[in-house]
Amino acid sequence: MNNRPENFKKSFFILLLTAILPVSFLLSGCSRNSHGEGTEPATSVAVTEIPASQVRPPESTTEIKENEPAVSPSIELPFTIEDRMVCMFTDESWQVPVDFQGEGESDAALAGLTWTSDSPRVVSVDYRGNITAHTEGHAVISCSNSLSEDEICINVFRELGGGSCWETDMLTAPDELRTYRNYAQGAYEYGDYSEYVAMHGCAACCTATALGAWDTGKVWDPEIVVRDLEPEANEKAWKKNYAKTMTRQMPLTPKGISRVLTLKEIPHTYVPSFDRDTLEEDLRRHLKKGLPVIYQAGNGGYHMMMLLGLLTDGNVLVSDSVGYYRVRVSSLESVTGQMFSCKEEPNASYFSGRKTAGGYIKVGETDEE
Repeated sequence: MNNRPENFKKSFFILLLTAILPVSFLLSGCSRNSHGEGTEPATSVAVTEIPASQVRPPESTTEIKENEPAVSPSIELPFTIEDRMVCMFTDESWQVPVDFQGEGESDAALAGLTWTSDSPRVVSVDYRGNITAHTEGHAVISCSNSLSEDEICINVFRELGGGSCWETDMLTAPDELRTYRNYAQGAYEYGDYSEYVAMHGCAACCTATALGAWDTGKVWDPEIVVRDLEPEANEKAWKKNYAKTMTRQMPLTPKGISRVLTLKEIPHTYVPSFDRDTLEEDLRRHLKKGLPVIYQAGNGGYHMMMLLGLLTDGNVLVSDSVGYYRVRVSSLESVTGQMFSCKEEPNASYFSGRKTAGGYIKVGETDEE
């Protein structure tokens, strides 16, 4: 009898058993040890399928700083900041104006700048030069790229003071902190000259404020100006003025103030006459440098006052010896509307009429600078 079919069945069964045997060992939970002896329980691993809708990509490790765009296309251009100093009140915000030189989009050039504040607790700045005043004090805001660098001084006020003398420090340059002592005429704290200062002392008050900001070795007040400096600057005119009765004594003219400032070597420029079309521009340019202006007003009377600085809204801080507040806010338009030019060659140290008085004094620099 032919046994080939039976032998075929046996061969097929052995082949099938050989293929299935490893799988059966795995399914039975056993494996052979490394020495081929006995069996050990295999480690059981549970696998849970996660729906595709719940799968999230890995989180980005790129740090995104607050108030900064994730992508900011930029270019670099040379630049300057025109303002050297500006004043503001707490909780106010302002964007520092930047003047770019060269061709290119200003937004892209602005994005290429790096901004920092040396006192972020007082004034903070973001990546586009927007500053915010948080508390009273001073800060230097710096700006740079690979081509240029510049800075601006910020003075922050919570409120303006009054009384017989209000003292305030102003950062006019990164290394220049000037103290302005703003005096009241009617304080009656000026010795033998208290009555004179109360009636005619507006010019003496302005002069003392300017002297104290530049000549820091001494505290200057209106009494010292009248008693000591005026006769030293022009003794003949001083004797003539104070020989009169009190009501006829007169204040210093801008020329008289200029003589005192020259005596104490305070840099300044006296502008006796001006063009009204360019007056506001000239005052604003000087104030942007962090430098004050003494000016004579004549609107229903004559009075000497001092501009201390520009505010971010374009208004000015005015030091005024009359009224409760020693420093107040005014529009520059209002200030220039009260100013008048000297009609004759200025020479008189004391006021004797509109012809020989008027104009303004730019304190802190001369015409040559």
